[in-house]
Amino acid sequence: MSSQIPDELVSYFQQFEVQAHRRGVVINLSDLGITAEFENINENRVIGTCTTNGYGLRHVSIDLPFWKIADLFEREMLIFHELGHCALDRDHNNAAFSNGICQSIMNSGEGNCRDAYNTENRPYYLDELFGLK
Repeated sequence: MSSQIPDELVSYFQQFEVQAHRRGVVINLSDLGITAEFENINENRVIGTCTTNGYGLRHVSIDLPFWKIADLFEREMLIFHELGHCALDRDHNNAAFSNGICQSIMNSGEGNCRDAYNTENRPYYLDELFGLK
């Protein structure tokens, strides 16, 4: 893993690669040059960002105040969401099931769906993230 990723995030980046490989998607985040940092994101309802440009920049920013209070599933979902943008070039997907649950962890957080990323639903969401749904 790149030295430009905080130690606290390395295991999440590694788990992203593992989960991708389990689904037949070969990803090496170091080869993609993805960097990351904690910062105070002072935008309403924004807890993470992926910044890219046409020159190879792929940078994940995580809101430190949110990170400090988030549980393990919220942290993984946030990192995987931002890596969905930075590594998989995924856009937001605000689609919801008929019960109001979000169909993707790539939801923007600004739609009307509710997150349901937990032990029971994690396999579905990871399959969807890596293109199997």
